[in-house]
Amino acid sequence: MTSVSPSTVDERTLPSLQNAAVMALPFIGAVSSPRLVLQTILTDPRIPEDFRLATLSLPDIVVIGLLVVTLARLISDVPYRTHLGTTVRQIFSQGIGIALLLLAGWMLVGVLWAQHPVLAGAGAIHYAAALGLMVIVADRLRESPNAVLTGALLGLLAGAMVHAGVALLQVIKQNPLGLEWLGEVRRFLYETTTFYRAPGLSMHPNYLGGYLLLALWGCVLWASQRLQLSPEKGLRTLVLPLIIGIGCAVGLLSTASRGAMLAAAISAIPLVRMLLISLKGRMRTLLIISVGAAGVIALIVLFVVVLRGDVITRLFTAREFFFEDSWAVIQSSPRNLLIGVGENNLMAAVAAMRLGEMVNLLPVHIVYVYQWATLGLPGMILFGFALVGMLRGLRQPNQRLLFVWTCAIVGIAVASFVDNYYWAIPPHRDLLLWAFGLWWGLRLSPISAA
Repeated sequence: MTSVSPSTVDERTLPSLQNAAVMALPFIGAVSSPRLVLQTILTDPRIPEDFRLATLSLPDIVVIGLLVVTLARLISDVPYRTHLGTTVRQIFSQGIGIALLLLAGWMLVGVLWAQHPVLAGAGAIHYAAALGLMVIVADRLRESPNAVLTGALLGLLAGAMVHAGVALLQVIKQNPLGLEWLGEVRRFLYETTTFYRAPGLSMHPNYLGGYLLLALWGCVLWASQRLQLSPEKGLRTLVLPLIIGIGCAVGLLSTASRGAMLAAAISAIPLVRMLLISLKGRMRTLLIISVGAAGVIALIVLFVVVLRGDVITRLFTAREFFFEDSWAVIQSSPRNLLIGVGENNLMAAVAAMRLGEMVNLLPVHIVYVYQWATLGLPGMILFGFALVGMLRGLRQPNQRLLFVWTCAIVGIAVASFVDNYYWAIPPHRDLLLWAFGLWWGLRLSPISAA
């Protein structure tokens, strides 16, 4: 592990501010508002605001602050300059990092053929800033592994508990709580009547589901870290992460987000398999009983409490109507099929195809198809290559912390097959790159193998 030792109090302030930003971003990562509108590019009310306005969300502001603080530290702290340079080389000399960097360049080039270059440029700049966030998070983990990891996870879990608490109260009331000043959204007109799918303080129940999915894996990662740091305490170190994990699970069930719940189940398979192989005797039996009991409880809650009446209809209804418009854009020309319509330009293209129709327009709910429509085959392939490359962390069970967080990446990959928020919605893209940064930091730091 490389260590940077600031020589003055002022120099210690900047690392502390960096750590605060790494902690604050996941805490507010799912809050829906307020948004600072920089420019209105499209005025078509059929298009959701995220696809017609250039805005700054709360996580975006944290990212900008982190970039400014990091720049100040680069100017004033020569050893840090060397340390960050090493992190940059380690990330972008590998295939995963190269793919993510090329993706930024490809998004920027897409401005040349986008119907609305400002939208494409704003999206490219946003991704580039989030890529900077990824590098800084990884570098902070290399510099102060346990302290930064603990802070980052506490930020995520504290935010998750706030959202889960609000979500549970929303379910009990079966309506919003009147917390618009904290970002709570009003009840959607299409919302189910037999069960209120709780959005917490996020923009949508599915968005909250994806956030709580990450928080669940944050609990597992925190438990693994605590067990690694204090093995003499044994199972006592797991009590607090377990309590928070149960809260996150209750919040996830409150959203009735099929994508997030499916992703949680599938992403747990590698961890359960690894534990079944490594544990023996009573511990193995306890694991089997615990997993079985958790599954039974989840099914009872789902089918007795949540899945009633029109919830079943909505939850098990296919999403062809989300897919068809975006697929039509992809197929409309060889250029769109190959290089896409440009970042953030999909909904403008859909609106042009459905001119005069008074219907609400929404993009495809699959990250990979959304990327195909906007960034073409090169963009989709670059992102897919990076994501698959990260999954190689599953081949390293001896690096326990990296293995656990790679399971979270599996969850992101699975959820991205049934929803688009991790990529298409700016604050959740910030959260995605923050998660990538955590993965890189765990890979590059010896903490994972400790």
